[in-house]
Amino acid sequence: MTSRTGTGQPAAGRVVELLERERELFRRNHPGSERVHREARHLLGGVPFHWIRAYAVPFPIAVVQADGAHLVDVDGNAYHDFGLSGTAAMGGHHGSLLREIMTEQVPGPGVVTGWTTEDAGPVGALLAERYALPVWELALSATEANRAAIRLARAITDRPFIIAFGGAYHGSLEELHATAPGSAPGAGDSVRVLRFNDPEGLARALADRQVAAVIMEPALTNGGGVALPDPEFVAALGSLTREHGTLLIVDETQSGAAGYRGAGYEFGLDPDFITLGKSLAAGLPIGAVGMRQSHADAAARVLEAFPGGPWSLSGYGATVTAGPLTLRAARRYLTEVMTPDVYDRMNQLAQELSVRLSQVLARLELPWRVSTLGAIIGLSFREEPVRDGEDARAPDPVPGLRDYLFISLLNRGVLVGNLGGYVVVSPTNTERDIDAIVHAFEEATSLLRVDE
Repeated sequence: MTSRTGTGQPAAGRVVELLERERELFRRNHPGSERVHREARHLLGGVPFHWIRAYAVPFPIAVVQADGAHLVDVDGNAYHDFGLSGTAAMGGHHGSLLREIMTEQVPGPGVVTGWTTEDAGPVGALLAERYALPVWELALSATEANRAAIRLARAITDRPFIIAFGGAYHGSLEELHATAPGSAPGAGDSVRVLRFNDPEGLARALADRQVAAVIMEPALTNGGGVALPDPEFVAALGSLTREHGTLLIVDETQSGAAGYRGAGYEFGLDPDFITLGKSLAAGLPIGAVGMRQSHADAAARVLEAFPGGPWSLSGYGATVTAGPLTLRAARRYLTEVMTPDVYDRMNQLAQELSVRLSQVLARLELPWRVSTLGAIIGLSFREEPVRDGEDARAPDPVPGLRDYLFISLLNRGVLVGNLGGYVVVSPTNTERDIDAIVHAFEEATSLLRVDE
């Protein structure tokens, strides 16, 4: 028997019941993954990095195959992958491309030499053309790219503070995670955290002219829903930073899914620095920071004057940065995989999926909202638009609701983002994949409206 609970949220007891049922189903269907987890007892939490334990499953799935937009685990369960490692695998899983590079091309220059290769120049040129910033430095991750951009901004401006926005994510920079366990005392003292879409707050924070840089994601996608920037906020970012001599760092690590040139371009931002991450090279460890020529010239002067000699170590960079394998993958990925046509296809599929998910919610009279940023789709448990980080990270209106949806979809062969709370559409997705996630979503949400 099916009964409506009106147009309100699902009953709390129903969510608890369904969540435990789905967890038990997961345990039954994943004995191999449980074995892998159990055998990894010498790793912290039984996982290679602790974030995996935050997923809403009793233990992580152990993947044995990744191809295109699909995964297979050690138990033979197949998944349509709409999580894509939080956009790190935004272009899909390209094992065949990496195997080709490693077997046919990389044995020449090797994997890491501490030097450069013939791919370095073309990669820089591709980034310069694509993002309209002429000078680039490569890093080991987006976190390292953000660290470099912040340090360079402080060195160039000779100012101590940076501004960040609540709910944004810029990697594991300690000063942006100052309340995390083990952070150094005072780690966040040089950071002013503001609300997204608050031009008045931004004006007040910049007024003393002590802010070296504003670091931002063009849109917030972590937690649930998508917070898009208001046109007035975008205009204020440009005019206020110029007026106060503050540099603008646009972190496109995740928001780059918005389009070929990134979300900043789509919204009309004019950054001094752009930072990018692992989606540049099929998921291999890489980051990049692009800058205007004037900032590159100033950075060169700072680095040359650093004690220890010209261009000496300055607190960021690593010997394995931009090794031959990574550079070759980045060059081929940028030219062969992530083309303008590919972004158009991703965005078209995402728009189609967004409409169909919204139709499911309307049929079930659930007061939730589906929002998009290019190939990213977010779900918020409210009808009003998400405007800032507080909205995006608001607690579930019914405890366990997002966890239930994650594990329920996974048990139905669909993997979505759990930590980021969003769906990523890949250019390797097909209409069949779109049908699969819509069917699984409708089944999972329909159960929330059933009293048994």
